[in-house]
Amino acid sequence: MTNAGGRFTLTLATRPEGGRQALTLSAVGKKTQQVTFVEGHPLRVVLEDAVGEIKEVVVRARPNINALDLRARSGVVAQVDMKLLAQKPMIDLSLALQGAVPGLTVVNRGELGMKPEIRIRGNNSFTKGDAANEPLYVLDGKIISPQAFMTLNPLDIREIKVLKDAVATALYGVKAANGVLEISSRRGASGPMSISLSTQAGVTLRGRQTTTMMDTDEKLELERRMQVTTAPGYLFSPDFISSATLSDLRQSYQSTLGIAPTWTREEYLAYGSRQLDSLRQIHKNWWHDLIRPNSYQSHNLSLRGGSQDVTYYVSGNFSRQGGQLEGNDTKRFTLTNSLDWQSRLGFVSLGLTGGYAKTNSPNSSDFSPQQ
Repeated sequence: MTNAGGRFTLTLATRPEGGRQALTLSAVGKKTQQVTFVEGHPLRVVLEDAVGEIKEVVVRARPNINALDLRARSGVVAQVDMKLLAQKPMIDLSLALQGAVPGLTVVNRGELGMKPEIRIRGNNSFTKGDAANEPLYVLDGKIISPQAFMTLNPLDIREIKVLKDAVATALYGVKAANGVLEISSRRGASGPMSISLSTQAGVTLRGRQTTTMMDTDEKLELERRMQVTTAPGYLFSPDFISSATLSDLRQSYQSTLGIAPTWTREEYLAYGSRQLDSLRQIHKNWWHDLIRPNSYQSHNLSLRGGSQDVTYYVSGNFSRQGGQLEGNDTKRFTLTNSLDWQSRLGFVSLGLTGGYAKTNSPNSSDFSPQQ
């Protein structure tokens, strides 16, 4: 250590051989220097500043923040395999993300058109609802709503990145505390126009019935044993008619059936027997009547091309997915187009993107894509 004047004293454990000793001196911001100390002579050392020289730095602007990949070196960024995603026969992009990325959880609510629950690394808040735990959705650098994310066509997406840690907050602020789903759409490419047509179709069966439902006879017998006067199995049974008074019978029939007959007990027994015989003729298989096989179809047509300066991309998609319940079908039509212009000078570019989506679903809700 030196004093305020820069003077220092060194104490050696052993006497140097020949009165000479090599010393290596270093300091923060200075170049390391090696000098030779001669016994009995003062030592004067002047360290030079360590000036780091770097090569030329080029700052290049990106039209889409999703194109910046350097953050992957310092954060947790996962990328979705779009080839596998496009092969899944699902009308909702959010449901197709199930199992695509570790740490990304998609919980299906069980009804077509309903927005599933999407979480990145679990819930971060005890607040009720999706808003407190919903990740942030970014399409080509613009924040979109979860409902708008559901209407995206998987074939119009070039890549999807999932940001899980502090990198998301550094880029998008506190809104990205629950993680970010970054979507980059397909753009045009220079060259002759290429036309792509794809079709998907599939069938989903009812599945295996794991629970055996009661038949009509079993249900009537259960109601008789439970002795519920509002249930037909006990209301029309001889057990109830024989034990109840005529006043109680009239009151029960009036409150349950809306009639107040002044019958004898024998007439009540005959009426109840006819009603039970009529009910026993009903044999309904609710599994086959309510749960039905459903089909899926998706048709996509896209045009892509352009010159060295201008490129374009146009895509249209029609998808239909039938629900297992009657009247639970979902239909969707989407139209996407993009136009990009790049100046030959290299520092001016212009990009235009437009889209239209219409979804017909019994479980959907009105929303604005700008929200």
